[in-house]
Amino acid sequence: MGNKIYGNSQLGIDVWRQIPQQGVTPNDPDESDNIQNFPIIKKVSFPSPGKVLLAVEVPTLEDEDLDVFFFASESCDPSGHGEGQVYLGYVPDIAVGGLAEFVINLTLPDAFMFYTATAWGPSMGQSEFSACKSASTYLPSIFR
Repeated sequence: MGNKIYGNSQLGIDVWRQIPQQGVTPNDPDESDNIQNFPIIKKVSFPSPGKVLLAVEVPTLEDEDLDVFFFASESCDPSGHGEGQVYLGYVPDIAVGGLAEFVINLTLPDAFMFYTATAWGPSMGQSEFSACKSASTYLPSIFR
């Protein structure tokens, strides 16, 4: 289930209405460019073995609910924005400006260390991939 978009030489999803918008289109609070804003990943963590928690903020128009789709990839696009090598799942009907938390049971392969998200809304359609976010891991240092 879900699409796989990765290993390409351009952005995985590049939404634009005019030539100057090619490449990563910055989010805009009023959606005046008629392009759906991408989600902002606030947190990636591993609350327990085999579980991944992804928390995103969804910047979009008032009174519009979005579906947010989550992906993992072994690398990040050179732009710093994501790719979708492994589809993880989605959260439907996220309210504007809200935080969506998504938890998935996943045996994490070592290679998949970058997480991304896209949004889909009824008025603006599909967003580009969010910026990549890797999990913050704490490795204690041992001093002698």
